[in-house]
Amino acid sequence: MTLRAIAIKTLRRGKTRSSLVYTGLTALTILLFCAVTGPLISWDAVKVLASATVLFALLLATRARTQGQTRPRANDYFAPALLIWWSLIACGALFRRGETDWSAFEESSSLAAYQEGVFWLLAALVLLFISLIRPSHLRGVFSGCQRWISLFALVSLLSAAYSPRPFYSLAWAFKLALVALVARMSTAGIRDLKDLGTFWRVTLWGFICITVEPLIRALTHPSIAFKAGRLNEAIASPTALSETAGVVLLLSLMLRSMDRRAWPLGFAVFGLVAMVASGGKTGIAAGVISATVFFMLQRRLASGLGLLCGALVVGCIAFVVTPVHDYVTFYARSGDIETLTGRTELWSAALPSIMARPIWGHGYVASRFVAGQVEGIFRAGHMHNRFLEVLYNNGITGLGLIAAVMCATARNLWYVIRVRPSGTYLVVAVGSMAIYVNLLLVSLFEATLGGQAEPLFMLFLALAGISEVLPKMVDAKLAGRQRPVGPSASFD
Repeated sequence: MTLRAIAIKTLRRGKTRSSLVYTGLTALTILLFCAVTGPLISWDAVKVLASATVLFALLLATRARTQGQTRPRANDYFAPALLIWWSLIACGALFRRGETDWSAFEESSSLAAYQEGVFWLLAALVLLFISLIRPSHLRGVFSGCQRWISLFALVSLLSAAYSPRPFYSLAWAFKLALVALVARMSTAGIRDLKDLGTFWRVTLWGFICITVEPLIRALTHPSIAFKAGRLNEAIASPTALSETAGVVLLLSLMLRSMDRRAWPLGFAVFGLVAMVASGGKTGIAAGVISATVFFMLQRRLASGLGLLCGALVVGCIAFVVTPVHDYVTFYARSGDIETLTGRTELWSAALPSIMARPIWGHGYVASRFVAGQVEGIFRAGHMHNRFLEVLYNNGITGLGLIAAVMCATARNLWYVIRVRPSGTYLVVAVGSMAIYVNLLLVSLFEATLGGQAEPLFMLFLALAGISEVLPKMVDAKLAGRQRPVGPSASFD
């Protein structure tokens, strides 16, 4: 009996057998974690065990919803895929790595980094179990826009071999491949507008988790919350907080327009306030511009103007009542404006190293160690630009693949906007385009696209999948046909 046949038989036998399988996966995960990091009786082991238990309990809950169906839906994998998707976004809030670039370079990463790595392995085991039962989502891995993502993940896996730290690069390449498959599974399971709304709500809650967590830590350390004038400067990255808060703002605005409910407005205000208060210049500019694009593409000029005024008011309040004005004053006098906070100096110093290996680069996420590899660069953990980031890591080969994904995503979304379908379809297309614009603007000065598979890069990969599903749904609607757009699947 094949492994897939065993998995299908297990699923058909009911919740008891499935529970045993999930419990076994949990135990295997804990034993692996303990073998790598230390004793079983410890807070770190308890944290991994708790996260594994919650994940598997939720998976069993989603399984129970379809237990009594005699003919399962073709996208039964959609709910567990979304659960894994959310957990991969939010796990950064639970496993706060906190290692420096030098600790990773010296192969002495923090214990939290190993915890998160074990969690990735846990998610991969669940994904494998689901894929054995529902392999249909894998059939499109090398078709359409998805093939460029799959090829980039493959190039990243191969390039880890010649990275300055192969094991570190291989771990992140593993996560990239995992994220690409989960994003594919999540978007391929979308059948209608209800599924689209569910996907964006799950994504929103993931970004809320990683935005709220650093704010909670700041509130528990009020004496240093605004150290150096920016919220979370001494606790986490204020730039990253601005960027994730901007995504929360955009997702909330889109869901508000889709559902016409009141609750997304509260999160939109929260995202706007957190984005401005953190003082991340790139995140603030990208968030305000992309939110304005969201309203302008819908020809809602008054709403766009209102958002600009709201952002201005929040900025003025933050400038007056918080130490943000100290940071603004210091930054204006420091001379960093001319060098974009040292970015132009970094780019100039790294360019000869990029040109030395232009085809394949220095290995996936090798830019994490650029400060130790290139003379004249200090305290840089990436290239602070999406083009240079990919060029340094994977050369022209990787950049061409990322550019193909970017072009295909923009073309598909713009097609829907140009057709201008009525109702929710247009809102989703415009909202997705606004998020796309936000990610592109942020990646001009950060390594958002093409580097580590962090939440913003994950969101970009999901957008590529959405951009393929949405035109099919719109074409079916305009043709007067209600046909499913996801891949067909059945138990073989």
